[in-house]
Amino acid sequence: MVVKMKKRALVVGIDSYERIKHLNGCVNDAKEVAERLAAPQFGFDVDLLTDDMVTRKTFRSAINTLLSNADFSLLYFAGHGIRTSVSTYLATVDAEMDDEGVPVGFLVEAISRLTQQNQTVVIILDCCHAGDASVPATEQLFTPMMTTDMPQLSGSGRLLIASCLGEQKAIEGKTNGVNHGVFTKHLLDGLSGDAADSNGNVTVLAVYEFVASALENGGRQKPLLRGDQNGRIVLGSGVKATGTICPDDQAIHLKSEIIREAEAHVADYFSAVQAVDLRDFEARGHREASQRLAPIIEWFQRRISENQKLSRDVSFKKSWSHVLQQYQHLSNITTGVILDKSREVGDFIGSGTFGSVWKIIDQGSSLTCFKSYHSTELRDLEKVSRFNRGYRAMTHLDHPNIVKVHECTVVPLGFYMQYIEGANLRQYGPATSCDIDQIVDILLDVGETLRHAHGRNVLHRDVKPENILLEVDEEGALHPFLTDFDLSWFSTATKLTTLAGDGFGSHFYAAPEQMNSPGSQAAHKPSVDAYSFGQVMFYSFCGRDPAILNERGNSKAFSEHLSNLAISEKIATLLTTLYQNCTVVNPDRRLADFRTICDRLSHALSILRTPDDNIPSHQFLRELRFLITGALSKSGDSVLAGSVTLSSPSGRTNIPVLVKRETTEVLSLEATFIPAQSPVINGTNNAAAARQVVNSRIDHALAAYSALNHTKRTAPKGGAYQCIVTFDNIAKNAEGLSRCRELLMAVVDCIEGY
Repeated sequence: MVVKMKKRALVVGIDSYERIKHLNGCVNDAKEVAERLAAPQFGFDVDLLTDDMVTRKTFRSAINTLLSNADFSLLYFAGHGIRTSVSTYLATVDAEMDDEGVPVGFLVEAISRLTQQNQTVVIILDCCHAGDASVPATEQLFTPMMTTDMPQLSGSGRLLIASCLGEQKAIEGKTNGVNHGVFTKHLLDGLSGDAADSNGNVTVLAVYEFVASALENGGRQKPLLRGDQNGRIVLGSGVKATGTICPDDQAIHLKSEIIREAEAHVADYFSAVQAVDLRDFEARGHREASQRLAPIIEWFQRRISENQKLSRDVSFKKSWSHVLQQYQHLSNITTGVILDKSREVGDFIGSGTFGSVWKIIDQGSSLTCFKSYHSTELRDLEKVSRFNRGYRAMTHLDHPNIVKVHECTVVPLGFYMQYIEGANLRQYGPATSCDIDQIVDILLDVGETLRHAHGRNVLHRDVKPENILLEVDEEGALHPFLTDFDLSWFSTATKLTTLAGDGFGSHFYAAPEQMNSPGSQAAHKPSVDAYSFGQVMFYSFCGRDPAILNERGNSKAFSEHLSNLAISEKIATLLTTLYQNCTVVNPDRRLADFRTICDRLSHALSILRTPDDNIPSHQFLRELRFLITGALSKSGDSVLAGSVTLSSPSGRTNIPVLVKRETTEVLSLEATFIPAQSPVINGTNNAAAARQVVNSRIDHALAAYSALNHTKRTAPKGGAYQCIVTFDNIAKNAEGLSRCRELLMAVVDCIEGY
């Protein structure tokens, strides 16, 4: 049974302003949009307000009415958009200085307060500076769509279609002697059938795609789509398609072999998917359509990358536009969709800068999840490239504290990854739920993970609480996992990010150079992650986000918060100094080496864990194991024999540690480093050369400790690579533990290829 939706639309057009410049086409636009939306194919209950009907008071009241008691609410506004130092306003007829109308922030607040779960809200603004508006993200889980509903019912979500970017002005013009906004003229064409699919459905994404493609030719304004959605948001059904390519379209005059092939690909696709039973769309149709579309998408993307001029050819653009519409349709996955034979989309987990994450019900293996790229951004090939780069970055990294990825798909665009049962750092709230040593231990694990990534020449560039997941093991210990490398950058990359709006993640955690100069060399250095890590320290201890670009104020707040905790002045000084060093605004003065960052955190943790001097050797080895691996001692676990076997944070090197000599105050130790695989240098398989390079690195690293600790390296002859290091004068206290970990990790860094 198909339930009829309650659809309401508020359509506003203002030409005759009282105190500011009059416009010419807004009332015409509003009347035609209202007529389209009220037609049986769209079925909206429309309220039309024009000119003197649109005061500040009536507009606000009408917005409140629109958003109340509806399944689908649509607001269309055509008029002046006014940008001030305070806000951007939708100018009402009584607009005046310092009271320009309804601020766009009012829309966000109204949507947040008035809309219900699964209610769809679409805002369409044809006014100057429309891109300054936004819609609030929805946090609730969406109700799954029934299989039989897929062709008829809309999805749910909140979307904004803006006629231009925030810094641009909307343009008016004449068509057949009638004044129109240029944006709305194309919008009306899309609603009239140019954006309809072969089944007569007009979706929000298809309308936007059609309008964006049409406006590319003019180049004076660029539309914008923002928001989130689950499934397809269908504006209308039963609309006669005037733009969909079908097999008989191949009779069109063709300009070149590539364009003939493009149109043939699209025609073949539509012919094939029309044979799919849409009543079985979730269980079979989505999978079949995706499999057919994937090679077509790759073909178009390859052709565009080879010849940028193709994207400006009218015939080629028409084919690509129809492919994008289908791409967006299939990328709007929802609960219940079968992605392949054994993987079914489960619950919605959350949404980020580049995509949404869904739990996957996999009959053949352990729990996984799927990160699907936002379908609203598929036209932005630069952003698509960065999403794919994030996937590749995660495949380059094999650290146990980095979420593992398994497989990338073309349609829908996304990848499978390890499912972590637990909250992210923000949700967990370590400031109120963890002891101080637990917080330092979490930060140390995250720091070692970033050290590993940097050693593989990969920067994360979006380190924030939401991208750190916490899993609790059976014994209650917390294990952090770093995820979302969407903004990652490889040091060997040839093209830097140039879009300021996409060059960083959260304003609270992004380094100043990421926000101010996202395409600069400084925004692609390890110091970027160090700054973000420092601000994660702030959140972890203080329980709130740091102030944006307030170096002195944040440092003071961090220090004052630590002073209220039950820790020594020494630990507070260590942590405050580390925070200050990581968050210096000037990247050239910022501490950027994560080995040093981790050594300092380890020092603080060793003091927190071992406040006493002259601790016994067996306890010393246990504490050393905890500092490096995070492993807690278990009942029956003994190191009384004077040895313990550790593993490096990456898990790729085993390290048996033996007490060679002990006095009342110091220890002499011997550590054997046994890598899981022989070292490889610069891709060479020459084992002898690799050994020589690694040994040279180790000797150089040990030189810093030789005077005090009498360090010495030896290596067994023949067989797999091993390295033995002996060192003396390790104090049996917190300082000695910190020194011992620092020395061992310096050797590990050399062996593991840093």
